[in-house]
Amino acid sequence: MKLQKGEKVIHELRPEPRILVLWLFTKCLLPTLPVGIASLFAFGALAAEFGGKSEWEAFVVAALGAVAVASTTLLLLMFYYRCLRRMYVYYSTKQRGVLRGGILRRIERSN
Repeated sequence: MKLQKGEKVIHELRPEPRILVLWLFTKCLLPTLPVGIASLFAFGALAAEFGGKSEWEAFVVAALGAVAVASTTLLLLMFYYRCLRRMYVYYSTKQRGVLRGGILRRIERSN
């Protein structure tokens, strides 16, 4: 971060972990719920169509597929949470506040 003339950093802050967890739950995990339910039905239909001899085998394949999708989603969310915690930093100076962060592309915004 480039400081302006006579500017000094007073505070360096990072996002609160509880707020990030709440944000991840409401904005990332809840929208993926319909995808998880759809994957359960898709794996069940595929298992019944291609070799499921009984309803029980189709259910087991559907459950295993849904668990695989859910665990992959949770791993990606944990990685995303970790990146958010490390990358975003707020700086407070006497003249302005600066947000610096970004996972794929670094940004720096001030007001």
